[in-house]
Amino acid sequence: MSTKNTAATSTFSDVTDLFTLREHAILARYFGLQHLRPPGAEDPSLLAYEDPDSWDEGKDGVALHLGWIHEPPGIPIDPEAVDPAPSDTPDPCPSALEAAVGRLCLATADQLPAWGAVDTRTGAVVLGRPERKPGQNPARILLPTSIGCINWANSGPGYSWPQKYYITHVPYYERWVVTASDDSPEVTGYLDWAIHHAAADRAETEVAREALLRCWRGNAANGQEPFEELFERGLLSSDELTEIAHLAWPDKQICEESYEEFVARTGFDLKKFAATRRREEEEGGF
Repeated sequence: MSTKNTAATSTFSDVTDLFTLREHAILARYFGLQHLRPPGAEDPSLLAYEDPDSWDEGKDGVALHLGWIHEPPGIPIDPEAVDPAPSDTPDPCPSALEAAVGRLCLATADQLPAWGAVDTRTGAVVLGRPERKPGQNPARILLPTSIGCINWANSGPGYSWPQKYYITHVPYYERWVVTASDDSPEVTGYLDWAIHHAAADRAETEVAREALLRCWRGNAANGQEPFEELFERGLLSSDELTEIAHLAWPDKQICEESYEEFVARTGFDLKKFAATRRREEEEGGF
């Protein structure tokens, strides 16, 4: 089934093949396109917060979950609300709505940042991002594209702070969504969240650049220093990512080399070092 330009012509069965009614309620509220909701998606209870420990998103689709920090429980989301126009300095702490859209868009992504460590007392492996089991998520037609991955800082050997960005086309609503992903929910309370959306008739790279500029300007306005290195190029090249960073932090020194270039220059591969340390800890070497 073609999903391009179907917002005005899809039948109800077509629409529900794309997303659950709850997901339609979430997407329509996020995009401010409540008039496109299919019958049944107007129910305000679809925007209630669900307990992530008991809600099965693989079976029942994405729902709103409260992050473990920043958001007090019990504040309902108005399904009919219209958000103000986005500013150039957005709030760095994502909302439950933005996090739900992020999880939905990245349901098929298989290279998201992940942090892990071994508890030397018990031997248990601690993961910042739960492992995804085969068949855990509903079949999706969404195809996220990596924009690139940065490292905010290295706080110690093997302890980096990566953030990866994807752009995803959302059919029916005909929007691009740009997402950010961390390797643990320690900073924002969520692993993945939406940072920007725009009409799908715009160029993909243009929307990606616009999203990163807004996101990084918001980070800069809140006192965040520029990232230390580029871990990975994607839709945008190293030069493009650096150019955007210069616009966000005009008076700061911006990382000028990728991770691969850093390894080639220094001969030190931090990722291999961290993997060796983890293996030695598992074997009782430390």
